Formats: sequence, C-alpha cells, structure tokens
Amino acid sequence: MLWREIKKRFKELDKRNKSGLILSLFGVVGWSSAIGIIYFFGLIFNQPPQFNVSHFIIVPSALIIISIVLNSFELNKRWGINPNNVTVFLTNLHGIWGLYVSLQINSDYNGYVVLFLFSFGLLFIKGSFGFWATLTFAMTHLILAGAMLLAMNIKIGTDEYIFVIFFALYGTSSAFVNEFNRRRNFHLKSVIAQRRHGYEQLEKILFPHQITQIASGSGVEDTLPIQQGYGCCVMFEVVDSADIKHEMAQEYIREIFRLFSVELRKSYDGNSQTCSGFRVIELNNRFVCSVGFPFHCPGHERPSRVSLEMAKIFIQIFQERILQMDYHRPIHCAVVIAAGELEGFFTRGFPIEYHLHGEPLIKADHINELSKQARKSGVLKGSAVVIEDRVYNSLRSQERLDFKPLDIQDHETDEGDRESMQKFYSLQVLQDEAQSQGRKSA
Repeated sequence: MLWREIKKRFKELDKRNKSGLILSLFGVVGWSSAIGIIYFFGLIFNQPPQFNVSHFIIVPSALIIISIVLNSFELNKRWGINPNNVTVFLTNLHGIWGLYVSLQINSDYNGYVVLFLFSFGLLFIKGSFGFWATLTFAMTHLILAGAMLLAMNIKIGTDEYIFVIFFALYGTSSAFVNEFNRRRNFHLKSVIAQRRHGYEQLEKILFPHQITQIASGSGVEDTLPIQQGYGCCVMFEVVDSADIKHEMAQEYIREIFRLFSVELRKSYDGNSQTCSGFRVIELNNRFVCSVGFPFHCPGHERPSRVSLEMAKIFIQIFQERILQMDYHRPIHCAVVIAAGELEGFFTRGFPIEYHLHGEPLIKADHINELSKQARKSGVLKGSAVVIEDRVYNSLRSQERLDFKPLDIQDHETDEGDRESMQKFYSLQVLQDEAQSQGRKSA
C-alpha cells in the first residue's frame, strides 16, 4: 500500500522534481561507493583510514533527505525556486563536503578518494551544463581543493598531484563533451518542437488517421477512398444573406460554419473510419457536407437518418448564434438533403486536395434552386428542411410524420411521365419564433 502511494506521488511530480529526486538517490550510491573506496585504498596502502561516521554518513544523509523532501513535496514551487538550481546547489554542497572530509582520511591516499568523489560529482551535470559552466564547476572545486590543502597543512604527495592533473583533464574533457551534448539536445528539442508544430498544423487540414498513415509510409492519395459509395449530401444555406445589413454578419456565419465542422468531427473514429459527416465545401453563405461517404455513419446508421439529425443540429446552432446577432428581422436558413452515389478523388495539380462529386451534390444544388423559387412564390416560408423522396422513404415512420409534401414544379422532369416525377418534402422549422421572442425580450 505504501509503495503504491509512493508511485502515485512520484507520477504527480513535476518533470524537474522527478529528475531532482532521482539525482538525490544517486547521492546514496556516491557516498556508499566512497566509503568502499576508502577501505579499498586502506587495504592497498596498508594504512587504516581515519573514518568519521558523522563525516561520511550523518551529514551526507542530511543533504540527501533535504533534497528528497524539497523535491517530493515540490517546496521549490511555494518558494519560487527553480528545482534545477536546487539540485545544482545541493550537488555543490556534496562536492565541497566530500572534498573536506576526504582530505582528512589519510595523507597517503586522500588524493585518490577526492579524485573519485569529484569524478562522480561531474556525472551529475553531464548534458545539462555547457562548456563554460562545466569548466567553471570543475576548476572552482579544483582551486577549492588546493586552498583546503594549504589551510589544513596537508602534505602534497603523489596522490595529490595525480588528483590535480587527472581532475583538470577530466574537467576539461567533460566541458567539451557537455557542450557537445548541450548543442545536440538543443538541436533535438528544436527538431521535436518543429515536428510538433508541423503535426498541429497538419491536424487543421488532415484527419488524424491520414497523418498516422502518412507517417507510416503511405501516400496522401491512399488515406481516403477514391471509389464510389452511397451517401447523402446536406446543403445548408443562409437565405438572402446578401440582404443582411450587419457589419458582423460574415463573422457570425463563419463562426456558425466552424461549429458545424466541430459537430461533424465529434463522432470521428480513425480506426473504424466513421464520422457523422465530411465537409465538402464552405462558401460565403453555404455549407455542404456528405454523410455516409467517405466515412461510414456511426453505429452503422442509415445516411438519411444521420443527415436529418445533422440538419436539425445545424439549424439549432444557426438559430442560437443568429439570436446573439440581435438583428431587427428574422434570418432564415434552408437545408436540402439528397441521396445517391458519391465518388472521391484527389486533384492532380498542386496542392493535392480531396474532393467529392456525384449525384447527391448535383441534386442538392438543383433542389435548392427549386426551393428558392418556392420561397419566392410563397409556397415555402421561414427556415425549412427540404428532402427528396429517396431520403424521405429511408426515414422511420415517426420521422416522416414531421414532413409534408412540397408542391414545387421541377421543369427538368417530363410532366407526362408521372412515375418518374421527383417528389419533395419539407420540414417547416418553427424555431424562427425564438428570434422574434428574443428581440421582444431584449
């Protein structure tokens, strides 16, 4: 139970505090190794060390505990201190104290012990410091060691000379290595940041599954279907948008269309290639999307039913946003739904884009023009959803009850051929009243 709490607490820590905590535990390894090295040299030189428990156990343990507490409870955040600075400061304290106590071990081999501790200390700053910082760290401790030798009247022997020479070389070489690592890490971070930025920008124009497939070696032309498939076209248009005299009209329409795209993407699943719809085109006053192709409908639902559901959601979004515009008269919208075979293709010219063409797009545009004529003649009023008979017949009986036959003349159809005549149905949207009520309450 305690171990689980420790793991949970460690996961919740800031990245820099995690690093500081791990480096704190390295102090246990360093001082334990130093004690072993001291007794090892004592056996080689047949000179017992002048070992002091407080020097090599109590004080180092206190420094380690302080570091663990500071990082575990993230006290640096309360005091506004960078955890990296805390780690460097405590590392320096370990180094200075190690220098002080190691020089008192035995004059015959204390230089070797100091060399070991300083070399271990340099491991803490590899990769995080540059050339000058590492060289300053090493030379400062080297000068401090010389000052302590003089202050403590310690006889300078072979081990001290070896310590000075080797530590100077090791410190200088570490400075070059750290500078190389620092530049390499900086370059890697820059590359990672650029790739992350590039990925974030690609997400604005490509679906996540396309990016994944491209990263795996696929061509962009292989990420979306280019064969034929059955689907519906949902065409949304703001009625008489040119007559809306409002300086923020286009801003409101752009925001409405953005919310349409967000709504379409809510059910997106790249693994199953499902989505509520695919945006075909967005114009000044028109938003067109396909349902059922190139993505499958969520839950294996019929494209006609999903199209109707999306049409209702679009109208609701439109009404809510237009109400915020506080315009002096009602602003209506028209939605047309047509069904049929769609086909996807990638353009051959640069830049490559994915487009759809097919019967539903052509029919939706044609029905929309007929709806405009019906609106001018007074047959169609306010906001409405107009669907063709193929869509109507694919709906459930309960859903069909909301629609009424729409008497509009299709001049492209032979009047003598009654069986082939296209039938249309309309759903009158009563939410227009909300705009009037909103203006009255305002």
